[in-house]
Amino acid sequence: MTWDSMGFLRTIALLFAVAGIGGASAADFKDFHDWYAACDNLRNCTAYGFASQEPASAYVRVDRGGAPSAPARITIMASVPDGESATLAFDDADLRGLPAGPVIFKGGASDYVFGRFAIEDPAAVEAVLASLRKAQKLLIGRPGDGKKSDSDLTGVSMRGAAAALLWIDEQQLRVGTPTALVGRGDRPASSIPPQPEAPVVRAARPANAAPKPLAAEIEAALLAKAKRELCGDDEQTRAEAVNVLGPDTTLHAYACPEGSGAYNLVSVFLIVRDGSPESARAVDFTLPVKIGRLRTDPGLAYMAINGGFDPATITLWTFSKGRGIADCGTEEEWIWDGQAFRLTSLRHMPRCFGVPPDHWPVLYRAERK
Repeated sequence: MTWDSMGFLRTIALLFAVAGIGGASAADFKDFHDWYAACDNLRNCTAYGFASQEPASAYVRVDRGGAPSAPARITIMASVPDGESATLAFDDADLRGLPAGPVIFKGGASDYVFGRFAIEDPAAVEAVLASLRKAQKLLIGRPGDGKKSDSDLTGVSMRGAAAALLWIDEQQLRVGTPTALVGRGDRPASSIPPQPEAPVVRAARPANAAPKPLAAEIEAALLAKAKRELCGDDEQTRAEAVNVLGPDTTLHAYACPEGSGAYNLVSVFLIVRDGSPESARAVDFTLPVKIGRLRTDPGLAYMAINGGFDPATITLWTFSKGRGIADCGTEEEWIWDGQAFRLTSLRHMPRCFGVPPDHWPVLYRAERK
């Protein structure tokens, strides 16, 4: 299953295929058959293995931080209700590492809100990772399902697991050291460079003020600018909200209905000084990571998908859904620093296999101060 959307949003989806740009401190992601892996600008990495059948009903997630001493963590997600048990097994009975009996899943609420079982003990993680590289499937079923055929169990494919984990080793510069997930060797762990420091965004102080009314002709001029220059002459362009950013600065949001889809609403934002239409400039959502397909249409850099603004935290966010249940897409957070909105978080999941937004991998992060 791949990312699907509506209208010109199919084009928008193409903008977020990050190209390979090296491992030291660059965000990147890559597909490996039934597995997908991603790393952020601090070398924090995540790999996902997906269920081998539809509808998506389970996945495995392997996380590891970018610090040389960071441990790995494995989370198994499945459509198991909160507090209920399930069995875990590899398709090869000789492979070890998983608990022998039923385990309790936490947090599951529906077919679209999976329960989770975490493996964090270093020895257990080591054993499971060794088996992941050799197995064909990880099977998840109800207690007693071991007597049934494999087709009666949920299976997470291991095809691509070893390649995905090796790729993470490469991005984290661990290959050849004892700390590597796959590519181990005798190179000392001390040779792994320190984790990069996060970029810093110094947030402005929230204004905590209501916007002053503007004259009708000024409002009309701002609306015309949004319609003409940003919404592509969308006749349905309309003003949505006004918020105060500072003593002389306001943020104006405009909807672009003609470019919107069933679950992805397009809007644009204008930063206005002293209530002057001539000063108005669009919020630029160009990403500070290299993108496989750059925004060839300049107007696309100013379009926010399902965008919103919180004046209490001066945070502007976007949330582009790959499909209605929001198990794939792109999520961004931008902070106002007094001059412009700066990116502080970028999450991206291009594969629609039941992964909720809070489990999407981070491609870029900055520290807010």
